[in-house]
Amino acid sequence: MNYRVNKIMKNIYILFLLYCLLFTAKSFGQNKIFVIYQDDSIQNFFKERNKINGFYYDINNLKDSLQDGTYIFYNVRRQDSLLKQIFLKGQYLNNKKEGRFECFYYLYKSKKRIVGKSSQHVCNFKHGVMNGIEEENIFCNSGKYSSIIMVSHREYFDGKKDGLFMFFENGYPTNVSIYKNDSLINVLMNRE
Repeated sequence: MNYRVNKIMKNIYILFLLYCLLFTAKSFGQNKIFVIYQDDSIQNFFKERNKINGFYYDINNLKDSLQDGTYIFYNVRRQDSLLKQIFLKGQYLNNKKEGRFECFYYLYKSKKRIVGKSSQHVCNFKHGVMNGIEEENIFCNSGKYSSIIMVSHREYFDGKKDGLFMFFENGYPTNVSIYKNDSLINVLMNRE
């Protein structure tokens, strides 16, 4: 009887593994990956230029509706693809932004990248609208030591400000507010 139970359990385990493999293969098969370089008409993926809105190739300027899949943007031309530096990545589902989007900025001086300094902008989306945390950070790496300096932290729910909004200068908070349903509830700190 013990032999029979072991054989049944083994068959169930094999069926479970096959199901997992088929489910995973189906999931990956449906998700296209788009790799875009600077010379791939990159402007087609972004809204019209808005001089007021800071850096043009940012998550906020990425078109609201693109084909489903994962988008990976590199800040080099295709011919220089060995120097891969991702500057933006995120996923679209049902032609809307979905999940975590990350944008990386590399600092340059005289067209040469400053090694050890970069910044990151992270947003979370659900059904095409901001949902969750949005943060901006600066990364400093000086060989032995690494540090992350927070620039801002904002919380959203269904596209509306909802939670803490914090802004920092040199890593220290300068402005801390609380929002609920897009309305300012309380200013906890304002050092402007």
